[in-house]
Amino acid sequence: DEDRYAAQVAGEYAQLINQKGWYEFSFARALGHLWTLPWTGSGMLRKWERRFFLSMEYGVKSVYATLIGAATGAGYAPDEMGRHIVVAGWNDSLASGGLRRTAWLDRHYALLTVPRYAAYRDALLRLAGRADVRVAEINGNHLVTLTGTAARGWRPPARTQVVVAYGVPAEPGRMRLVLAVDARDLLTSLAQAGAGDGMRVDHVYDY
Repeated sequence: DEDRYAAQVAGEYAQLINQKGWYEFSFARALGHLWTLPWTGSGMLRKWERRFFLSMEYGVKSVYATLIGAATGAGYAPDEMGRHIVVAGWNDSLASGGLRRTAWLDRHYALLTVPRYAAYRDALLRLAGRADVRVAEINGNHLVTLTGTAARGWRPPARTQVVVAYGVPAEPGRMRLVLAVDARDLLTSLAQAGAGDGMRVDHVYDY
């Protein structure tokens, strides 16, 4: 029961960090529910070893998350759950996955909003390579960064700048990269980076 519950909590945590900070996960709730599981069953030694280990894990993380959350709340305004993108050449038929137009701006530029993190990255990847759409700025920024992995020897697109590149210990044939790119070149660069067996983009920052 404890192993199955740990897998369930891990899955819920993985879903949360697609949209929120890790410290917003309720480890206290996970700890409380852990102790509602049956106290007896097969594999008693394993059962109680897991129960005590998970209790320590969830307990420590709950305290740490509370401290981090309090410090973040004291020092910063609450983070916005959406990201704003200004684009040229927008057509409302392109709206999908939470990406939508919220306003038309001067010179027929469009202001788009999209949920942050994974949805934001996926929306940009869907638009990548479209000749009719061009990003002007993202959350008021004209320079953005993206991260991912690629095979050793892979050459990044010409309009990007390599900030960091290093080998992936678990995959000797691959390297992890951080690339900087002008927002105006982002969609073209994403398309070129992912072409063929190219870069697997795991995050696109809004700065």
